[in-house]
Amino acid sequence: MLFSQIIGANDQVKQASSMYWVVQDKMRESGGDRTLRELLPRWGIPHSYHDVVPIVGELRPDVNPEGNVIVMGSYSMRHAAKAKGWIPGCFDVGHITHDDYLARWGDDLLNASARVCRFEDAPRHIMDEFFVRPTIDSKAFAGQTYSREEFMSWHAKVMALNDPGAFVLPDTEIIIAPIKDIAHEYRCWIVDGRVVTSSLYKRGDDQHQVLMQGRIDDEVIDYASKFAAGSWQPNRAYVLDLCLSSSRPRVLEVNTLNASGFYAADIAKLVQALEAMVF
Repeated sequence: MLFSQIIGANDQVKQASSMYWVVQDKMRESGGDRTLRELLPRWGIPHSYHDVVPIVGELRPDVNPEGNVIVMGSYSMRHAAKAKGWIPGCFDVGHITHDDYLARWGDDLLNASARVCRFEDAPRHIMDEFFVRPTIDSKAFAGQTYSREEFMSWHAKVMALNDPGAFVLPDTEIIIAPIKDIAHEYRCWIVDGRVVTSSLYKRGDDQHQVLMQGRIDDEVIDYASKFAAGSWQPNRAYVLDLCLSSSRPRVLEVNTLNASGFYAADIAKLVQALEAMVF
């Protein structure tokens, strides 16, 4: 669908912008990123593009807009948003742990039975093949499967490095879980209690290929909506990643909306939902 077709129907309902958008330049070259670049000026939403210094999140050039400001790009931008006191800034969920989600969502988590431990203690818990990721959305490393040999090689390098500035440290908390049979993987964007857009991004027959398909099953949307409407929320806006496992939906993980890939999200709906928020 052409961009003009995507947003044409929305032009008449767009109201005066409530936020200034600080966007990382040279983001992922996906259709969603290109659409965002066209939509912001088309709707008259004030915005600017910036290089972002990795890890520390420094913006180049610097910017200090008045009023409400939202950031969109790498996870490190949360530091700039926090330092400048921007509202909403970044809808950060990086402080919420696996145990926090387990306490609220229980068996709805795909990895509800995962072992939580420090990275340095992992060898005593690993299997021949297993899944590992940080207990929080820290972007320290991407969750993935490892063989025992692969993990032990990585583990030895981390332990030998002894660098306090490294992404992964001996005391970094991780989860270790058995490999699960996953059919499809989906991403849902949740804003103020509702699923505003969604996307399929992996299909079971090829878990290594990233897909972009906006229409997903009503069963998945209904399942995501249950969490969106729940009494406990990770933040007012977040990304909920789901999968089909054992013939039912499960929660894979929760990610910070400001730093998550768009896949086949309806960017017009997402921007409208974020712009409609009241702070």
